[in-house]
Amino acid sequence: MSMNFIEDTRIDPNNLHQEWIKQATLYAEWSERHVNAIRDRDLLKIKIDAYCARLSNKVRTNWMHMGFDKKPTEAAIDAYIGMDADYLDGQKQLADLNYNINLFQAARQGLEHKKRAIEGLERLHLAGYYSSLTTSPEGKDTQEQQLYDVMSKGMAEGHRLYNRANKE
Repeated sequence: MSMNFIEDTRIDPNNLHQEWIKQATLYAEWSERHVNAIRDRDLLKIKIDAYCARLSNKVRTNWMHMGFDKKPTEAAIDAYIGMDADYLDGQKQLADLNYNINLFQAARQGLEHKKRAIEGLERLHLAGYYSSLTTSPEGKDTQEQQLYDVMSKGMAEGHRLYNRANKE
């Protein structure tokens, strides 16, 4: 299971059947990562909230021993919690988890796009887009005649330009 979703969204147009086979598995893997990251984030939020509640309670009951001159206000308690190193570390972990959630969501969207691209390539393949060009003998003669006519016209115009330049 790759952690590089850019690589997982690449398509080998020469192996559409293999790409189609692995598409569902890739989507399931990235979806599982996405829901696991959401669970991890939600569990971390619970831990951070519990830590904040314990710290708030500690400040309220032991404010004299925690550097406050008088009983702290809600804003003072919130500011104290906001400067706590463990709280800040938890907030950084939360930001990292949110980043992963967004990354996994982007991977899922990329795989949805890959699915549509595979379907589009399949339609092009079925329509003969990748087939070699063949021309009937009559068509080949027509193409050669058109080329001859264009070249003849160009040569005639070039000859007229040459004559006009020499007369002046």
